[in-house]
Amino acid sequence: MDSQELEEASMAFMRPPSNTDEPSIPPLVEGSSPIAILPQDILWLIFSFSTKTIRGERYPASWNIEKFQYYLRNTNPRHTDRVHRLNPMVVLKRTSQVCRKWREILLDTPSLWAQVIDITVLSWAPPWWWEEVTRRTGDALISIRGKAFVEPNDPLSIIILSFLAQNWHRMREVEVSVFCRDTIEFGTESQVLYKADALIGAQSSAPYLESVSLDLAHLYTSFPLEAPSLREFHSAPYPSFNPQSLWIPQLRALSLNFNPAQDSPSPTFTLAELFSALKRMTALNSLNLQGLGFGKHSLLPLDGLFPDIVLPHLSKIQIQDDLRTSVCILKHITPKDGCCLRLRTKGNHSQENIIPLLQDIVGRYSRHHIFGEELEITCWNSLLRISDGRLGTPSRFPLLFVDISWDRDPGGPVMNADRAIQFLTGIPLNVHRVKTLHLQTAWDPTGTLISQDRRHSLLSFFGRFNSVVEFKSSEPELVLLSRLSEHHTEPLLPKLQSIQLSPGSSVSSVEFYDFFIEFRNARKDQGLALIDTLDLTPKGCLPGGQSHLPNIVRLDGLTGLKILYVDCDDSFLNIAVQEYTCGSGCLPIPVLL
Repeated sequence: MDSQELEEASMAFMRPPSNTDEPSIPPLVEGSSPIAILPQDILWLIFSFSTKTIRGERYPASWNIEKFQYYLRNTNPRHTDRVHRLNPMVVLKRTSQVCRKWREILLDTPSLWAQVIDITVLSWAPPWWWEEVTRRTGDALISIRGKAFVEPNDPLSIIILSFLAQNWHRMREVEVSVFCRDTIEFGTESQVLYKADALIGAQSSAPYLESVSLDLAHLYTSFPLEAPSLREFHSAPYPSFNPQSLWIPQLRALSLNFNPAQDSPSPTFTLAELFSALKRMTALNSLNLQGLGFGKHSLLPLDGLFPDIVLPHLSKIQIQDDLRTSVCILKHITPKDGCCLRLRTKGNHSQENIIPLLQDIVGRYSRHHIFGEELEITCWNSLLRISDGRLGTPSRFPLLFVDISWDRDPGGPVMNADRAIQFLTGIPLNVHRVKTLHLQTAWDPTGTLISQDRRHSLLSFFGRFNSVVEFKSSEPELVLLSRLSEHHTEPLLPKLQSIQLSPGSSVSSVEFYDFFIEFRNARKDQGLALIDTLDLTPKGCLPGGQSHLPNIVRLDGLTGLKILYVDCDDSFLNIAVQEYTCGSGCLPIPVLL
């Protein structure tokens, strides 16, 4: 669908209703299409299935206020394929205009309209359409989602929040964010939002509410203590989380986000109160805690004060917090075996003594985790990251992700080579399925191998990866792997066939190519499969428009080796990915200078 068709579809969507039947809707002509003669109940199932399938299309979970603000300022959703073409509200509207029979079915089905309300779309619609949508929902339970960016005292904010307040008694799912310019830019709140917020807070109960994620421009939202159907509670950081709420034991998912980057306030509850609430959540299967910061302002004890909590159904944990808070929470929670973990934490040089405890905690989760075909490990002076490569999109929850960073220490890096190697070799890693290993370190290959203990630890580490066929790293990791092989009778990475060099590797140096020849020939002498691919494309172009080709020709004696690289001219305007097979005698045509 091109932009003109999208515009026409959007304008038709905004057109006000007529007092009579729409003349554009043709009568049903039997035989015109197989779908036209389907029974009404089957048609209803098709309509229901299509709206539920498309409903999974959402804005990226990583979007914060600034990203959404930029999006609304620079993109008209009427021209956005993602918002309009596939939006359930638009689909339902257009479906109701196909023929009279379909229209009658849809207008007689309030539940379909009630489950596709999206304020992102409605924020661009005239006020009468809000009334029409409300009318079409009848008395059905409502599912509403979306984000809106409003001006102070904008009538749109009144419409959105009044709609929530007036229909709160029949809400089933709420996933709504209203961002107000004065809140974002000047730190003040709109009185209109306060008024509507008070209306919602005045509701004594939410009898049908199953899931809530409500962010009303940084306002304190009084959430009902009684919500007998509630299964998911998401606070960002409003509505405020009350550990004494009656709906605590029935929760399946809890998300508390106090993101410091968005100037969120501190929690109104203590860690002890949170643990007390978690102990009552025996059915919990998803836990997301961000920015609680209990360990930043006080010396948080790691032993003796808090109870151990067993959550037998907990299969997903996401924590982003300071090191002491993260360790304290994870130490006292025992989840289901195989629980997924996404941990992002930061410590300082005074917390070195916590590293062994953190290692034990990560080991509890990695022990039951079988990695997929990709594994990413990064060990820099201030960072240790272990990531299951099956991340997919940013919004997809990884099976295992650990990111530990440290403040800079004048006395030297906290996560030095000794600690990083000890950490990696001290946790169980089930990597027999891993075929692609990404490894980035700041280790000096020569200095790292001075210690015999380090050599044994690294041999143990690399010895796990017997299924790896592709190794993605920089030059130092290749040198390290090569020199380790000299100290080991068993081959390391025995199935290795492809090497990809990361950006920053010294692929322009003669020394690298001489080393690679030696490395490949040594593996050949061991009777291992030949390395058949060297991928230099992540490196990009060489400075000044130089070509990789003169150095690549040095590898011409490695017959059959395929080399991929990027070539360009001195202006960097003409860029091409080139391929050269060593020994073929067919040199690629360079990009013209």
